[in-house]
Amino acid sequence: MAYAPEVYREQQSLMRCGLHILNAIFQEQAFSVKELDAIGDELATGRSFFNPHRFPLGLGNYDVNILEVAFSRRGLRMDWHDPRDQVTAKQLQDSTLIGVVVNEMNSKFGGMFKSRHWYCLRKLKGSFYLIDSSKKQNDRMSYEETRWFLNEKKNSRVHIFNIREGDVEVEG
Repeated sequence: MAYAPEVYREQQSLMRCGLHILNAIFQEQAFSVKELDAIGDELATGRSFFNPHRFPLGLGNYDVNILEVAFSRRGLRMDWHDPRDQVTAKQLQDSTLIGVVVNEMNSKFGGMFKSRHWYCLRKLKGSFYLIDSSKKQNDRMSYEETRWFLNEKKNSRVHIFNIREGDVEVEG
């Protein structure tokens, strides 16, 4: 992996890694906390304070449903990668593939607190860029490094999503 400073990224803020990966995929500030909170509110109709799709008060912790709607509203679709299948070079070379989003479990405070964290691998300029808001820098990866990285990750109970061009109908 090589350091890649020229790729858009946002540094982790509160529990807003879902927001950060959306903006990293679009390579600009495409979404705000207010927009993602509003999508969460739409998805949780009839709820008052507790929202199963996000934390209150703009803290973040956005779930997959919010991200799926956000991608859809900008013309992209979020496809689950079947964890039983290997990630192949052919899949990574697909011309409709924009990037890959990964959601994995994080432990904090010696394992006393567990939460999920989003990061992405954005396809740009003939490479993939690992963009993780909790890290200090982006890393550029070859297709082979990306394939190996994702296949290693999928064996550790992470969720992998392919982000592709093309609209899908998503409620919300």
